[in-house]
Amino acid sequence: MYEELIIAGAGGQGSLFAGDLIAEAHILKGRNVALVPLYGPEKRKGKSMCSVIVSDEEIGCHVAEHPDVLIAMNQSSLDEFLLLVKPGGLVIGNGISPGKNSLRTDIEMIQIDADAIAHELGNNAVANIVMVGAYMRKRKFVEWVQLLEGLQTLLRKEGKEGVFEVNRKALERGVSYWG
Repeated sequence: MYEELIIAGAGGQGSLFAGDLIAEAHILKGRNVALVPLYGPEKRKGKSMCSVIVSDEEIGCHVAEHPDVLIAMNQSSLDEFLLLVKPGGLVIGNGISPGKNSLRTDIEMIQIDADAIAHELGNNAVANIVMVGAYMRKRKFVEWVQLLEGLQTLLRKEGKEGVFEVNRKALERGVSYWG
């Protein structure tokens, strides 16, 4: 198994944490992972993205240049990275419209209103986790137990164990997007 991902959004939308969670779940599955966070100097609203490469084999290049998957947390991220997605790839967008990029008929494009789901859950900060749940269910590369264990590990590292339950619910909502 080999897959390249880009998770992109604005600072504060949790793109980096989403990448960390995807990486952690794959590590728990026993895979090799390369995670490269990239962000501007702004703490909020600046550009934020990460590149994640997952493989059963050794990883040579550590940056996803032509990803199999793009998780776009906002419209500007979709506009910036859509043309990089490999033909046959997957784009999961957070409440976005393909707009001028709708000519990409060689990829699967899914829209999830993760912001609305996060709002329903009472915590606007978990939209990124909804997106991770949808991605993981669609790709089926890791098990539910690895997602939860990865989430617990990351929240514990950040001293945020108190928000585990809402994050678990966000994962469930993302997973249930696919039925």
